Amino acid sequence: MDKRLLIIYYNFPPVKVPGAVRAWHFYREAIKHFGHVSVLTAANRRYFAQDPALETGCAHIHEVPAWDARRLLARAGKDNRPYFSGQLKKRRGIRWAQRLLNSFPFNLLAGDGGAWYIWKGYQKGCQLVESQGITHLFSTFRPYADHCIAHLLKRRYPHLVWAADFRDLHVDPSNPNTFWASLQLRANRSILAKADLLTTVSQGLKQELAQFGPPVKVLRNGISHARLAPNDEPWPEQFTIAYTGSLYPGQQDASPLLSALRSLINDGQIRGSDLCLRYRGKDAGTWQQWVQAWGLQPYSDCGGVVSLEQAHHIQRTAAVNLLLTWSTARISGILTGKLFEYLAAQRPVAALINGPGDTELQHILTALPHSFIHARHADPAQLKTHLLGLYQAWAAEAPAHIPLSAITPYTWEAQSPAFFQYLLSAPSAERPAK
Repeated sequence: MDKRLLIIYYNFPPVKVPGAVRAWHFYREAIKHFGHVSVLTAANRRYFAQDPALETGCAHIHEVPAWDARRLLARAGKDNRPYFSGQLKKRRGIRWAQRLLNSFPFNLLAGDGGAWYIWKGYQKGCQLVESQGITHLFSTFRPYADHCIAHLLKRRYPHLVWAADFRDLHVDPSNPNTFWASLQLRANRSILAKADLLTTVSQGLKQELAQFGPPVKVLRNGISHARLAPNDEPWPEQFTIAYTGSLYPGQQDASPLLSALRSLINDGQIRGSDLCLRYRGKDAGTWQQWVQAWGLQPYSDCGGVVSLEQAHHIQRTAAVNLLLTWSTARISGILTGKLFEYLAAQRPVAALINGPGDTELQHILTALPHSFIHARHADPAQLKTHLLGLYQAWAAEAPAHIPLSAITPYTWEAQSPAFFQYLLSAPSAERPAK
């Protein structure tokens, strides 16, 4: 039987948001395994900032209207970017509104997509199931509206095999991102009970999602095989530590790194004129505050949002790529897409964890030469030693590279065949519609 997949994602590429990168890779792999792949998405994507590098070439994209706050935000925001800056998020009213719009029932009524998007998406989904013989659904959070559309389709067509993807947790115990946590968990259980499979990006998040019932599979944010060419960029003229993307104050903490650099400069072990702290992303104001707190603003090269290709160039020309993440005693495995972009760049990765540690991330990075991980209560002297070693390698013009053989297992091409084999062989629970 010909297998036919419907991907449901509000921000389907080439929308310039981090989640679209995962969707781009998933689509590119899905077309290798399914006879036909269609996409159900929001017409709002026309108003959002686009990245040409995320064009899929998909000829079967079906857009439905969505009258929601995100559309208004994009039109009012800079360059049609559908998000708040880190500085704006600090405002109490904005934080409160975000938590409300992340919470049931408001996330379905007025959050991303909203009720009209869910209803029109369901109607269009029914047409596609019946006219195209859809056999499988793949919806990805966020927004939750996409899971709601898939839930309704599964209720009406029990033969469908539904995989519900979570790039993040809807209810995050490490970050109060919703109201009424117990209500949110009950709503998740009710909606996801229809799913045949949950997917997520790490073993740590898998453990949290297991409480909802369906089996959980890990499909990491991987590396495109096309980016496995050797990095032949020249070694930077300055000892450049680069960070590209969003910042999350309160969850991430760059102060151990900045403190160590300040100390090394004060001790004369690193020349300040050699140092470049390069940031590109939507939270330039937050970055400037961080470096200013340690008197490092003379060494900061700070700029705004760049394209995916520009971000990759910055990563490939850095001496060190900086990864900022977090963990708690309960939650770990915050393996963002940025980690795998850094691996593809083949330059050393310095990972700072605001928390007790992360065994999953440690397993990945400790297997890579010249990279390291530093948790919240680790010895600061050890961090200084790592940084000084990388600085001395840069000064000696002895480039520190990650070999291609070490990162090949993390490509989408290496990890996705087993996942799609499982998905294609998974029987539908075929629960009767209520």
